[in-house]
Order: sequence, then structure tokens, then C-alpha cells
Amino acid sequence: SPSSTSLATTASTEIVANPDFAFEAAFALPDDVVAQFHYPISTESTEAQHWFDTGLTHMANFNHDEAIAAFRQAQAADADCAMCYWGEALSFGSNINAPYDANRGAAGRLAANAALARLEGASEIETALIQAVDARYTVSAEGTVAEDAEGFADAMDSAALQFPTDTFILSLAAEANMDTQPWNYWQPGSRLPLGRTERTLALLEDALAINPDHAPSIHLYIHVTESSIDPYRAEAYADTLWQQSLGVGHLVHMPSHIYLRLGRWKKAHAANIAAIAADEAYIAGSDNAGFYGAVYYPHNVHFVVASSQFAGDAATAQAMSAKLGAIVALNPDMSEPYSEHVAASQIFTDLLYGTDEAVLARPEPAAAHVYMRMAWHYARGTVFARRGELDAAHAELAALGSLTEAPAYDAYAPEMGIPLPTILKVANLTLKARLMAADGDLTGAIATMEEAVESESAIPYFEPTWWYYPTRQTLGLYLLQDGQLDRAEREFYRTLIKAPNNAYALYGLAETFRAKGDAASETYARELFSRAWMGEDGTLPDLNQL
Repeated sequence: SPSSTSLATTASTEIVANPDFAFEAAFALPDDVVAQFHYPISTESTEAQHWFDTGLTHMANFNHDEAIAAFRQAQAADADCAMCYWGEALSFGSNINAPYDANRGAAGRLAANAALARLEGASEIETALIQAVDARYTVSAEGTVAEDAEGFADAMDSAALQFPTDTFILSLAAEANMDTQPWNYWQPGSRLPLGRTERTLALLEDALAINPDHAPSIHLYIHVTESSIDPYRAEAYADTLWQQSLGVGHLVHMPSHIYLRLGRWKKAHAANIAAIAADEAYIAGSDNAGFYGAVYYPHNVHFVVASSQFAGDAATAQAMSAKLGAIVALNPDMSEPYSEHVAASQIFTDLLYGTDEAVLARPEPAAAHVYMRMAWHYARGTVFARRGELDAAHAELAALGSLTEAPAYDAYAPEMGIPLPTILKVANLTLKARLMAADGDLTGAIATMEEAVESESAIPYFEPTWWYYPTRQTLGLYLLQDGQLDRAEREFYRTLIKAPNNAYALYGLAETFRAKGDAASETYARELFSRAWMGEDGTLPDLNQL
């Protein structure tokens, strides 16, 4: 079967090459949903206004291909509508989840030209927006179209200064600033913003001061703050977005980016189950769900798996892992780093909640899938270590270490957005420590896990996390088993700072207090654990799962 990536590429290319395809594929949304994204433009056509608003809704939902389809339907209703072409031009650009693509950029330049040609009759606000998107796409003497992300952000900043009470423009300016530094908003481990982050926050906070319910601004505010050391600042807005019940999948899902960071597992579950339902209804009814269906829909399922793992909900983790297996199809002949990150959660779920036989029965991933092979060797080595089959475990450790020599390894370079070199180091050190612990060398296991924790701290923020669990909790376990109870307590606390409400860390903390004879603290830790734990009644974590 074709891979999710190839499906996405095919759908997106058809939209660029065939304008009629987008027109035919335009997906209608309920009027009450579209009404929440209404922005009046210069047109006498109510149909053009409706499809423009529909495009804005899809755009806010990060469904840019479907937005293009809607904007083109708006153009069909009013061929003189400058903003209908502006929307198409904007949607063809890069975003925080998709880098600039030359083919899409060329189409965006054409749409920007069409908007410029229709400036007569445009309002002052519309003129500012069209001039900004014009600045986004530059053309060389040879006719090559490039994207000037900085220039576009500067132009949108100017528009925001010109119209400081327009929440639509404020959110667009914020996103333009974010697109200059996707997923890189904060100095590591610091409250200090990087680059344009301070300006982005000011724009979004201004917009939300004007309208605390403004969904596009909440969406972006969650993305900017989730990777900070204070994600709590977005919690109230996440609740607001969840309560809006917008019915478009990615916006329904977005509160869970904060809920997962704060350990609100049940809310994260609910948001993503609702998002899955919304996306499945959309995919079933749209001819244009290629990229969105291949990337954003599995992302929701992946989130349910991740939140289930932190809470010990084995049944849900296994059910959603099986669902991922059905919807994420990898092409065996090519590396697919992001899709492999999603698909690998099936292996980690088997390791946490399945049988040893299930882990060992998984077929060897294709040579091109280095990320999957990392997870596969690590899981097999972990199983062999806990079974005491140390020779077999060492063989898996050696295979894990050799992946840096794999021909496909360079496809996962950090500049491609996939920090596989660091993830491999964490996997290697963690498996090595598990082998040492299985062989009775807790001193070596502790020292090695300290290295793993240090390496994990260098992995950039992502949700769900690039590495499937906080390695610090394993360090806490080995310190507990070695009788270093004060240090164990400290490491479990430190785990909970980065992963609040983590049921496994809370259980480790309770066990540490029990070993220390601190009954009051143990009782409190067990109460917190019982609130976080979503496993079947009467079940407790296996310490080996830490």
C-alpha cells in the first residue's frame, strides 16, 4: 500500500497542478462552526463570503489544502474578490509543521499576483494583508520563487501596528513570526524567549485581551507556551478552546498539548477521542484529506497512546496502538522519519503492556526505517534483559549501536527536524543500563542512566515526546534498588517537574517513602498515584516498567 507520506504528496501536488481539483474537493462545514471564524471582506457575494470564512476555518485548523479548496470556491463565486486569492496565497506558504515547498511557493506567488491585480476596491486592511503576502514570495531573475519568512513577518508586524485592535490580523502576525523559527521559541531550560517569541507572545496576548475566546490565537498561544517551562499560563485558554466544541479535528485536539504537559490524562484522552471522531468524519467526506489525513489524524491517535502510557491505561494504549497500525502505512523503500516516530509507539506499547512474545514476534523493520529499527532493537534488548538472556540482549545492544552506520541514517539529520542521533544515544545508554542492572551491577546502571538523562535533556521539545518516557524515572528506580533513598526521592521529584502527574514516577516516589519508613509521605504519594493511575482496578505498575 502507498505510504502516508506519498499519499500526502500526491494530494497536495494535485491541488497545485489542477485548480479544478480543489474546486471540486471543497469541503463544507456547518454554518455555526464557520460563523465563529467570520471575517468580513470586500465582496457583494454572500457565497464568496461563506467560502472565504470556510477557508479561514480550515486554515485555523491547519488544514491548508482544504483551505485552498474553499478559497478557490470563493473565487468561483466572485472572480473579483482580492481576499479570496489572498487566502490561497497565504495557505500555500510554510507553517510550523511544514517547511517551504518550491512547487507550492510558485502556486502561492501566482495567487498573490491575482490578489494584487484585484486591489482596486479593497479596503485599507485588505490592502495591508495583500501587500504582506506579496512580500512573502520573492522571485529571482531566473524566475525562481522563494519564501522570505522574515520579510513576511515584518510586513505582518507592520499591519498589526496599523490595526492593533483587529484580532484576526494580530493572530496572523503572530503566526508569521512563529514561522520564522518553528518549534524553537525558548532558550533551553529557561524562561527567556528566543528570536521573535517575545513579539509573538505580545501579539497573541493582545488578541486574547480583546477576545479571550479567539480560537486561532488560542491555538497559536498553546503552541508557543507548551514548550516553555511554564505551560500553565495556557491552561485556562486550553479549557476555553475545549469548551468551544468547534468540531474541526486539529482545533479539538489542541487543548491536549497543554493537558499532556500538565498530566491531565483524562482531559487529554477526551480531547483526542473527540478529535479522532471529527477527523474520521472529515476524511470520509472529503476528496482532499491527503496531507491532513496522513499527518494530523494519526497525531491525535498517537496522543491517546502517549497519555495512556503515562497513566498506565494499558487497554486504551493497546487499542489505539492497534489503530495506528491500521492507519500509518510505511513505505519500505524510503525513510519516513515523522511517520516512523508515530508508528514506533506501537513497539513501545507492546514493551510496556504486551507480552514478551508480542515484542519478539514483531517483524524486523525495513532497512530504510532507522527510527523503527532503533525502537525494535531497544525493545527486544529490554525484553531479553528482563528475562536474564544477557547474550541476546547484548546482541541487540550491538545492533542498536551500529545503526549510525546504516545507509539511511543521514535521512534523519537534526536539521531535518528529527533528532535521531540523540534519541539513539538515549536508547543505547538506557538499554546498556538495563543490562547492567539485570547483571547485578547497579553502580554501573546508575552511572549509565545519569548519562542517559543528560542526553535526553538535549532532545528538543516535541509532543508526543521523541523518546517515549522520562529516563529520569529509571534512574530513580535504580537508586531506590541500591538503597540510595534520598537521591531516589530527588530524582522522582525531578521527573514530576518535567512530567507532572506521571503515574509511574508517583508510584516510584511512594515506594521510596515506604522504603524510608515515612508513612505520612507514602500515604500522600499513593493518593496522588491513585488519582493519576488509569490502569484497571487493583493493578499496580511493575517496577520494571519504570
